[in-house]
Amino acid sequence: MSDIVIEQLRSLRLNPFANALEQQPITFNELGFDERLTLLLEHELIELSNARVNGLRKQAKLRLDARQKC
Repeated sequence: MSDIVIEQLRSLRLNPFANALEQQPITFNELGFDERLTLLLEHELIELSNARVNGLRKQAKLRLDARQKC
């Protein structure tokens, strides 16, 4: 992927999106535009959700570190 696109995504504060784009294997080139965009957007939404949960957990100042088990 072009370094210019990655840099532009970072300037827009879409760091998880840029990271996911950098980490996509070559096999993702076989997917259509819509499919690749969907995967990148899902990654961005998951990262934002995780950041929100982590922030709320810090704000709650829990005595025990209660983490979800996946």
